[in-house]
Amino acid sequence: MIFEFGPLWQLALAAPVGLYGLANAAVLSAGGVGSWLSARLTLSKPASIVGIAGLLVGSSLALVVVRNVVVVIMAQGVLVAGGVSVSMVFTCLLHDSLSSRVRAGAASGVGALSSMAFVLFALLFGGVSQHAGVFRAGWMVVVVRLLAGALLVTVGLGREFQCAARALDT
Repeated sequence: MIFEFGPLWQLALAAPVGLYGLANAAVLSAGGVGSWLSARLTLSKPASIVGIAGLLVGSSLALVVVRNVVVVIMAQGVLVAGGVSVSMVFTCLLHDSLSSRVRAGAASGVGALSSMAFVLFALLFGGVSQHAGVFRAGWMVVVVRLLAGALLVTVGLGREFQCAARALDT
């Protein structure tokens, strides 16, 4: 979502044109940082799980509350890095919970459903941002992050995440 709609915040904040390329590079680089972090996440402690969920919700709140372009770009980077890292952990859990006979089909199905959900979200976000502004539409991101954080806490508490440990061993 941030990859597609992130520049709307820069437009709303009248960011200098020269900042767009740097902001895009920072947000795209955050995806790489997120993949690097996914192998190092220690989601075996409740404090870590709640902390990561809180960080993601807090950074999404920055998108709707803060009117400073540098802070907004940093919040977008945190959202991307955190989203990628948590997504990779959940993808690993999905793959580990399925037999090899159905793994590829299930992963493809999850990817297709995710893409369909994104299209619906993007249409709704676009409509809300066009009529009410990007800061009000940003509340949709906050709600999604709250739901994702609740899922992370619900699934993560009491579970050992072995994916990250294996990734570091290879």
